[in-house]
Amino acid sequence: MKQIELQSERPLYFAQYSSVVKKELYERKYKVIKVLSGKAVISNSTERIVIGRDRYAFVGPGCFSKIEMVPAANAPFSIVCLNFDDRIINDYAKHNSVQSCKEPVSYNLRMLDNSEWIDALFGSLSLYIAGGELPDDFLVKVKLI
Repeated sequence: MKQIELQSERPLYFAQYSSVVKKELYERKYKVIKVLSGKAVISNSTERIVIGRDRYAFVGPGCFSKIEMVPAANAPFSIVCLNFDDRIINDYAKHNSVQSCKEPVSYNLRMLDNSEWIDALFGSLSLYIAGGELPDDFLVKVKLI
């Protein structure tokens, strides 16, 4: 597979590392993370989550955190992230006849349960990643809506 890494604030972000990498992050947008291989340990001053292969997590805007990305024994660490803001949430609510929550989230880090919907969304994007070509930002935003 080609080495692909985008700016972490783009709507779709993919990164792959063959050794342990530690970073400090400040999230400006909502982020849903899927670890494709290896594990990620994300922590802030009050919370710590460990995301294993094929698991999802949510990171809220305004979160300052540290992430440790650990490769699997036989494969590099791989992560794919979707970044979105209030506009995407409001567009989704409008197109799907649901109310968006106006209350700010009271947490920054959360594990997400696997579901058919989230698996289908990330599965549709994994075809691009596997081919070494990433979709443009507009296509990613359309998929989120």
